[in-house]
Amino acid sequence: MKYLALILLTSYSLLGQVDESQSWDESEIRQNTYQFYLQNPIEINQAQEADWYQLGLLNSAQIASFFEFKQATGEFVSIWELQAIPNWDIPTLKRIQDFIICRPMTLSWNWQQSKHLWIHRIEFTLEEKKGFSPPDNRSKVRYFNSPYTELHRYRGQISTPLGLGFLLQKDAGENNIADFSSYYIHWNRPKNTIYKIIIGDFVNQWGQGLVQAGGFSLGKSYESIISTQKFHQGGIPYSSSMEAGFYRGILMGFQGKRWQIESFISKRNWDASLQTDSLGISYYTSLTNSGLHRTTSELDKRNRVQEWTWGNTLNWYAKNSPLTLQWNLVGSRWSLPKKNSSRAYQVAEWQGSELLNSSLSANFPWKKAQWMAELAISPNSWALIQGAAWAQSKAVDFSYLFRYLSSGYFSPQAQAFSENSEVGNEMGLFLGNQYRWSKRSRLSSYLDFFLFPAQKYLVSQDHSWGWEMLSRYQFERRNKYNFFIQLKWTSKQEDAPKPYQDFIRKHQWQFSGDFKKIIHKKWDWHSRIMATYVLSPAQKDWG
Repeated sequence: MKYLALILLTSYSLLGQVDESQSWDESEIRQNTYQFYLQNPIEINQAQEADWYQLGLLNSAQIASFFEFKQATGEFVSIWELQAIPNWDIPTLKRIQDFIICRPMTLSWNWQQSKHLWIHRIEFTLEEKKGFSPPDNRSKVRYFNSPYTELHRYRGQISTPLGLGFLLQKDAGENNIADFSSYYIHWNRPKNTIYKIIIGDFVNQWGQGLVQAGGFSLGKSYESIISTQKFHQGGIPYSSSMEAGFYRGILMGFQGKRWQIESFISKRNWDASLQTDSLGISYYTSLTNSGLHRTTSELDKRNRVQEWTWGNTLNWYAKNSPLTLQWNLVGSRWSLPKKNSSRAYQVAEWQGSELLNSSLSANFPWKKAQWMAELAISPNSWALIQGAAWAQSKAVDFSYLFRYLSSGYFSPQAQAFSENSEVGNEMGLFLGNQYRWSKRSRLSSYLDFFLFPAQKYLVSQDHSWGWEMLSRYQFERRNKYNFFIQLKWTSKQEDAPKPYQDFIRKHQWQFSGDFKKIIHKKWDWHSRIMATYVLSPAQKDWG
């Protein structure tokens, strides 16, 4: 039996003013991905394209060669067979060997071969936040409980087909350790007619994410090949501590020789702040996804809106071609209607209590290129993504992605490639490439142009536009040291602050450098420098 228990992790924050909403640095996300695959190694006989791309250690030519070799030779007996694959070699195998496994399928519960992971994590900030301080004359609202964030997570792989997990979490200031709870039971037999069953919490990764998206995604990144490619994975068990963005119900998958169908139903509750119109009808303007229940006012918003969702996806494989097509359909209904505010940038947004989204997506690997597209339709609006990634050689990769997302497009679980935080109101073209001088060094770059057809938050004019450019050089000596230097330039138009009256363009340059030295097997020295320069008619600053 493989059993891993992490009893206590305590995180101290000495900088209380750090923006908690700031996203992780890409390198930290990558380390989190490696940690996931260390705990959940890729079973090479069941590996999908998405697994290799998300791992991020192989190029598109190597991934294509893997599946061509497997189709020609059958299932693997040992991971060392991988060195016989064209475009693979011993250094490649050493680079990924910690993240892969080759094992025979076990259908019964064998305690010695099962794997279990339990994590108990406690976090707190040393600097006292106002919500935990004694009440004063200016503010008497304080949080219910202690300043500790606590999490319990269990994941178990009972046998090859059967896995399960649960999570309990309380945020700082909340009363109950089970303020947020999540669970799943996952049964997976890739060769059976009924090949997948998930009971509990799950997400869907369909097409390019215009209708349904879940799982790991870098978004826009120096990893330009990975960030522009999504793969149709179907339903995925949900085990994250994020309290939004998942379904709760049952999902089943059926398959034939050249097709797969997955269907699901879900019912869950959402936090929301309700309002009442002149006729006395209750409605909401937005759903709350923070999951925070630290005060009486936050508790009053809890579980105010119910959501019912159903969906189907059909995945079809061409007979004599690597082409795959997916037809996706999702219907949603809420117990109360959504109504937009009177702000100009929200006029075109969807509102109502029922929504139907559908899309047609395709993947077509051809020679050294991976082509993909998705066309999605929602009420009175549509969205399109089309792109490709290809390996010119072992040293050079290219990618491009075009997207058009109409201003009224909306799908609750969409997470497609976009400059905006939500999928909609955007047209853009992304160009990326990567060049490897050697196995140790590479240069990654991208250029992204984007235009916003309608108004948006803090942008009160139509057809604002901008660009983002990035270049990153990396060098690595395995088990010794690695470093990178990166420069990113972002330019956007926005409303000028008072007393300025014009519509201005804001430029931002970000430089970062990182060096990591392996001192000992259990020790390393890590140093990073970052600098930002902002320039606009209303601002000139650096830090």
